[in-house]
Amino acid sequence: MRCGIIGFLFLLNAAPAFAQSQYFPKGIFEDKVRASWYSNQLKALEEPSLWGLSQSGKQAVVYRFLWLRTFHHPVAIRVVIAPDGTADLITKVSGGAGGYGPGPLIENQTKRLSAIEVRELAEQVNNANFWKLPTEEKQTSFGMDGAQWILEGVKDGNYHLVDRWSPKSGTYRAVCLFFVRQLARLRIPRDQVY
Repeated sequence: MRCGIIGFLFLLNAAPAFAQSQYFPKGIFEDKVRASWYSNQLKALEEPSLWGLSQSGKQAVVYRFLWLRTFHHPVAIRVVIAPDGTADLITKVSGGAGGYGPGPLIENQTKRLSAIEVRELAEQVNNANFWKLPTEEKQTSFGMDGAQWILEGVKDGNYHLVDRWSPKSGTYRAVCLFFVRQLARLRIPRDQVY
């Protein structure tokens, strides 16, 4: 069922081939549908390509959580860490739904993070073993409703992406919710966290 919905989304929101390579390295996903779907959402959220940033030769440290809940607004939370350890948090929300069209940008906020928040983020990323997690994991169950939890990172010229469908527990879920609750301080009702 889930594959059918993704296929339908692809037909509705097909992106040109250049948009796919702009946001993600070729072949990062097993199917091209995700690259197109995620690229459309990131473009609507007016987000930069972290993969492109990693290829620019700059020594940037950036993490972004993209949360695509089927029936709720798409959310992108990006942390840009400067060489001196200071960091900015950029939170964006679009007016559509993660499982459908992205809609226009309805929220765009930037704030400076404290040194403690930056340190806690590094701990969360390390605890989740983010840089060693596989991009995708073999799905043992599928459903019609849920959410894609996509975490990207750029560090030392390296790019990594982890994509999970509705994680129920574990350190990966914890680091993603750290972006939502502790850094962006979004007030999301429990029944909308899936």
